[in-house]
Amino acid sequence: MKNILIRQLGVKIVVDKRRKIYFIDNVKFHFDVVENLGTFIEVEAIDSKEEFRLEELERTVTNILTFLN
Repeated sequence: MKNILIRQLGVKIVVDKRRKIYFIDNVKFHFDVVENLGTFIEVEAIDSKEEFRLEELERTVTNILTFLN
């Protein structure tokens, strides 16, 4: 698939990224280190069993981001 996309679209830039993923309960944390750009964190509340309302998931992520700042 990668080679097909490269042949059809070409390559404009290559991004060197290292990622570590951790879980705490239903929250997934992506820690990315991107060369020449810095470190980034993505926080994702997952509800695979449809146990939470959207507002609860949003509140969970907001609380975590507030804590990290």
